[in-house]
Amino acid sequence: DIAAAVQYIAEHYTETVELSRLAAIAGVSEGHFCRLFKEYTHMRPVEYVTHLRIETAKSLLVDSPTLPVSQIAHQVGYASPSYFSSLFRAAEGLTPAEYRVRSEDR
Repeated sequence: DIAAAVQYIAEHYTETVELSRLAAIAGVSEGHFCRLFKEYTHMRPVEYVTHLRIETAKSLLVDSPTLPVSQIAHQVGYASPSYFSSLFRAAEGLTPAEYRVRSEDR
């Protein structure tokens, strides 16, 4: 079922989450899984994983102000800090460092 796949993602989002694994958890084909997942979450699986990673990174940026952005990138599942920063900027409109500074100003 899709809820079980969502739970799996919540527990494994820092790892590589394979579509085939998610479809197997849900007991459906990969194509059918993608359709069901989008209906359930309003996001594609890869978008959902990215969303979870970015939301976790936002918390880490605020709650751990001395933790380097590169370490946060690794903690949320990105091997490349620059790739993480580009995804973060696309999602939030700010770099992780800018987000941290803005959050401190509040």
